[in-house]
Amino acid sequence: MPQVKPKTARTSTFRAFRTGAAFERWLNANHARTDEVWIRIYKKGSGVPTITAAEALTRALGGTDANTAFLRPHGVPESVLWVLVSVTAGVCEEIVFRGYLQRQLAVLTGSVTAGIVLQAIAFGISHGYQGLAPMAITGSYGLVLGMLAWWRGNIRAGALAHAATDIVGGLTRF
Repeated sequence: MPQVKPKTARTSTFRAFRTGAAFERWLNANHARTDEVWIRIYKKGSGVPTITAAEALTRALGGTDANTAFLRPHGVPESVLWVLVSVTAGVCEEIVFRGYLQRQLAVLTGSVTAGIVLQAIAFGISHGYQGLAPMAITGSYGLVLGMLAWWRGNIRAGALAHAATDIVGGLTRF
């Protein structure tokens, strides 16, 4: 049986991008004809303009959304505030959607599954200001968090995961 040699950094071309916009242009032009890209990111202080790892990841996963860009923190004071708001939102939304609504819908329909699915739909719709695709993604998060709340019998793990997702999402997007 012949050996298949996997692609490695040694057989691939490294590319350096000065800006996130340049990387995004490359992605748009090449995503259909290549299955990987190796990115050279220079150290801070090297004097070479380069994108950061966080920006490369954000751009590769779809970039930023203009519908919510105004919500993201700019600077240290806003970042600290973002963390506090994220913790509050994580806890409060879990209380409302998984702690209350999911249980009420399960009792109303006579089905735990229906309660989980319906609260996830309501959760997604409540984030409609972000646009259709983010609303669907948020609804899927609600589905996972709903299953977690049902499995654990409480919302503590979901509140922690929810807050962490919001914190990381806000601090790493551009």
